[in-house]
Amino acid sequence: MRLFSSEFVRNVLTLVTGNSIAQVIPLAAEPFLTRLFRPEEFGVLALFISISTLFAVVATGRYEMAIMLPLREEDAAPVFWVSIAASVLVALLSLLLMVWLNGPICRFLESPGLSPWLWFVPLVVLSYGVYQSLHYWAARQKKFLRISGSRVTQSLSNAGLGIAAGFGGLGTAGLVLAQVAGQALAAVHLGIAGFFGGNAPPLPARFREMVRAARTYREFPQVNTWFILADTAQYSGISFLIALYFNEASLGFYSRTFRILTVPLSFIGSALSHVFYQKAAEILAGKGDLRAFSVKTLRGSMAVALPIFLVLMLWGPDLFAFLFGDPWREAGEYARILSPWIFVRFAFAPLSQLPLLVNRQKELLFLNVLGLALVLGALAAGGAWTGNVRWSLLLLSLGQVVFLVGMIFWAIGILPAGRQGAEPGGENGKAV
Repeated sequence: MRLFSSEFVRNVLTLVTGNSIAQVIPLAAEPFLTRLFRPEEFGVLALFISISTLFAVVATGRYEMAIMLPLREEDAAPVFWVSIAASVLVALLSLLLMVWLNGPICRFLESPGLSPWLWFVPLVVLSYGVYQSLHYWAARQKKFLRISGSRVTQSLSNAGLGIAAGFGGLGTAGLVLAQVAGQALAAVHLGIAGFFGGNAPPLPARFREMVRAARTYREFPQVNTWFILADTAQYSGISFLIALYFNEASLGFYSRTFRILTVPLSFIGSALSHVFYQKAAEILAGKGDLRAFSVKTLRGSMAVALPIFLVLMLWGPDLFAFLFGDPWREAGEYARILSPWIFVRFAFAPLSQLPLLVNRQKELLFLNVLGLALVLGALAAGGAWTGNVRWSLLLLSLGQVVFLVGMIFWAIGILPAGRQGAEPGGENGKAV
């Protein structure tokens, strides 16, 4: 009872519960969606999401992360409005680019069916930027139940509207509009809850306060933007290359496969990473043996993920055909090919935070960019040399396995040597 009376624990459980529900809803909807829509329709959706995400992740200039930092609420409000203003500007920029480049984008990706949906990109960008700003403001106010509710709203509306559109025979339009509506409704949920809950951010008194806030926290757009862009460019770049070298059906198979493989494991991995980061920081501060703890965590994450990927390796095609319909057996083949990459990626996820602890962010950014180049290079080489999507994905998967194994050795190797048996929280060198 003392444990659950802790405010921190209650807040964590609130977010975990909301995240769990928000993750379960789209997975539960997947068997219905795959029977209502064709793979090529999912391919157009994947292209739309990829283009929208490239703008959305930088919509706020990453200023939303700084909303939590000021001690006083009146100092945090200008940061919030800087984040909102940046979102409006990036949304307008995306609108101009969609007007100017609509035709060239569709021709380059060989996807004429994408054209009418590019006009919705600015709405997604603006909705995402507003949502992120409201999300961090709500977190500052400790309104974690409100945050969890907004995530459930997004997942439920996206899945529910998608299924309804499928039964209505709307095709690609239903998928795209459900995606747009889900993001917009999540922002509306947080906005209305904040307004009626009496926790809406106050307007800054003067424009100069926003300028001062933008200058004070300028490292967020200058540094953090590049990390998030590198991560996003990998997902979007893969979608663009599959559409360019193959077809929308192949992209549809890949996008749903990647989603199905990564959504549940990302939830587990996120929880594991948060716990590992806290413990690793404690061990480092106590000059304990962080290398031993990291290796132990690596072994544990591999043990968690190994059974899942063995099942995919052995029975992936049959499993996908059973769950999502026989046309999706091809997606099961993709899952079998990609499973070694996703397995090593999951195992490395907690250790990816180690460079932040020992102030090696610049090297990490360089390696992230190198990893991005290897991903896109492998897929492009496979498409150009073989013209076969399975061989291209195999080259991509094997190349990333080698790269991530190297990242694991690097992350452990940069750790300072600590006293053996000095790990905090245990006796006689043993962790409890």
